[in-house]
Amino acid sequence: MKNSAVVYLILALVIANLCVSVWVASRITGHPISPSGQESSLSDAVSKSDLIQLFERVKSAYNSGDADAIWSQFGAFAQGQMDKASLAESVVNIRKMFGPIQSGHYLYHEYVARQGSLVFYTTHFGLTLTEESTMGDKGTMKMTVAIDGDEIQLTEFVINATLR
Repeated sequence: MKNSAVVYLILALVIANLCVSVWVASRITGHPISPSGQESSLSDAVSKSDLIQLFERVKSAYNSGDADAIWSQFGAFAQGQMDKASLAESVVNIRKMFGPIQSGHYLYHEYVARQGSLVFYTTHFGLTLTEESTMGDKGTMKMTVAIDGDEIQLTEFVINATLR
């Protein structure tokens, strides 16, 4: 009888530990809020459709392999931190793996940070890739943008395959 009481006590402690772990994890993974109170909503000057238009420009330039057109979507903040020739080489290599993007759709955006007048968001898009892709037919594109007033600057984009 004494052993079963110990087993029940251990089981209760494990369950309590699990509940606390889940609660803490849910608090950690919430949308970040900057010290200035900026939440995940976009500024009044920039809308979801503006982000979709930027995605369409990047997708079109990527599909045509036009590194110059992709470069022009990056703002001064990002251009100052990368090399145009490296971007062109990366576009060639990424297209070899993923092929062209057949279509894409907006999933969500999230607030990242504020640096001076720039407010950073990451926008996520679901992708359908063509048969040229060596990574499967589905993927995602994550675009990080810096918003300064009504101006949107691309700061990075990443394409990932959705493995099944």
